[in-house]
Amino acid sequence: AHPTAPPQLLATLSGHTDRVWCVSWSPDGTTLASCGADKTIRLWTRDTAPNTWTCKVILEDAHERTVRRVAWFPDGTKLAAASFDGTVSVWRRTASTWEVGAVLEGHENEVKCVDVDQAGVFLATCGRDKTVWIWELMDVGSGGGDAMDTDAGADEGLQPLEFECADLKRGHGGDVKSVVWHPCQPFFVSTSYDDSIRVWAHDPARDEWRCAQELADTASGGSAGHKGTVWNAAFEPMPARRDANAECRLATCSDDRGVIVWSATAAPGATADDPPQFHVQQSLADVHERSVLSIDWSRTGVFATGGSDDAICVYREAGLNHPFERVARVEHAHEGDVNCVTFCPAVGEDGSALMATAGDDKMVRLWTI
Repeated sequence: AHPTAPPQLLATLSGHTDRVWCVSWSPDGTTLASCGADKTIRLWTRDTAPNTWTCKVILEDAHERTVRRVAWFPDGTKLAAASFDGTVSVWRRTASTWEVGAVLEGHENEVKCVDVDQAGVFLATCGRDKTVWIWELMDVGSGGGDAMDTDAGADEGLQPLEFECADLKRGHGGDVKSVVWHPCQPFFVSTSYDDSIRVWAHDPARDEWRCAQELADTASGGSAGHKGTVWNAAFEPMPARRDANAECRLATCSDDRGVIVWSATAAPGATADDPPQFHVQQSLADVHERSVLSIDWSRTGVFATGGSDDAICVYREAGLNHPFERVARVEHAHEGDVNCVTFCPAVGEDGSALMATAGDDKMVRLWTI
């Protein structure tokens, strides 16, 4: 598939009985998790027949309201889910099925997002209560202090998963829409209804998480950020050949109908604990006709967005040091808002990227780019 060819629809996966909010690939790319307003998580795997996917497992009865976001742990054996009921469930695969290993409680109301760090140790969650929480997975059976756990797993003799709240941050002035960990460095970003993005990093001296940078449209700061709710963010996947000092890039999308690509390099004198400082590399205005709800970056170098104009768009750089251009747009990608776009971590033998999308039309769709 040539990078500038429009995405080709491979399959439409039906099964959810209400809007689908999120799709997330397992680290090895063999399983796709989807979740939505029907309070369930569905796990889809590829069949032997070409371009056919089957729902193998339905995870349910863990939440009383919408499951808004689902995220895999890097080992592929655990899955975290954020719900509007104010809780986050952590599922784990057993020999025969999936079970709830822990339920994290603390947010005052709807939890909007959960993401897991590259080591599988820290979870970040965020919600309508304007807070960002950082949770730490403790050694199973270590009996740490104020750990939260459940009795799940007792039937099979498994120890509950134990998480402790490592920190609670109140930096944002509005509903926090998403949290996204960097793929290989220990920091994450949060995006919010307050039109800003915040970069969070661990301060070992104080053993707390700090806001290392705020990316906002401030006249004095001159960072020229978004002018509306920032819905989502995606880091550029880091090729193995890159060294730690290589440029780090982040793409964000907003109610302002635009996308911003941020670039960062390590600040002079920065320590290993200091995240890089971001600046605007490029702003792409009016890429959708309405709000841009989701964004993801492929290992093939393209990134994609989904919007409340029911469309998906694809962007690529013409070459090194060239600006990003919107190279494809699919109208009516779903019959309703495109709530999530996500690329499979496994790239096709022909260099193509596999992308999953989730929509208000209760459908999950698979595309090749």
